[in-house]
Amino acid sequence: MSDAIIVAVITGALAFAGTWYSDKKKELSDKQKNKVDLELAYANHMPELLDKIDIITKQRDDLRDQVSKLSDRVEEQSAIIKTLKDTNQSLNNKLNRLLNKQTTERINNERNN
Repeated sequence: MSDAIIVAVITGALAFAGTWYSDKKKELSDKQKNKVDLELAYANHMPELLDKIDIITKQRDDLRDQVSKLSDRVEEQSAIIKTLKDTNQSLNNKLNRLLNKQTTERINNERNN
């Protein structure tokens, strides 16, 4: 009877070990399959992704060119604004001198009359 118990325990242990090994092997197989599926998905979409990268890179380069051109225009406009401010200041000074001269002449004319 003890031989039957030993055989039963050994059989149960072997069955448990076999089941555990089978589950681990299936788990590893599933992980490998998921990894392969993921790599295939990346591989299948790689041309699209590369095309998108090319498009985005071209758009970035175009925007960089636009920024450069706009920066040049801002510098030109700033120079024009500075020139206009200087001209305006000069005209204001001339106008003030003219008004001062007219006021001085009017005062002198009033004193002389």
